[in-house]
Amino acid sequence: MPITINFWGLVKVVGVLLKEDRIYFAVTLPAAMAFCKPSILAKILMVVVLVALASDVANASTLTVWRGPGCTGPSQRYSRCGCYRIPYQGGYSFQYTQGQPAWMYMSPNCRGNPVRRFGASARSCSRFPWTYVSMRC
Repeated sequence: MPITINFWGLVKVVGVLLKEDRIYFAVTLPAAMAFCKPSILAKILMVVVLVALASDVANASTLTVWRGPGCTGPSQRYSRCGCYRIPYQGGYSFQYTQGQPAWMYMSPNCRGNPVRRFGASARSCSRFPWTYVSMRC
């Protein structure tokens, strides 16, 4: 998902790439910052990274599933992009964030046709049959 975040007119995050276990940020800086000490520039970029990560997590849709009926017992939460096996089917709560739906599957690794799509917030404390979720970003 493309991101453009402008920080005080100084630093602009224009892209984020998730690759394996690393996060890469594409930033633009004004020419005047080329003369900053590296330590100052590093501190500014660290703040940019932390704010960008916090805003990404805060804006993510979230699926919570419970082991027991009636939404009780141990739970598992999913909010990152990707395909996940759902270990519990005792109930669910999906908190939708604009542009981040979830697709539910009964086949391994989110293959085949989804059996349900969540494009709005929903909750049910009854058992459900899905075994995989694809969080779309």
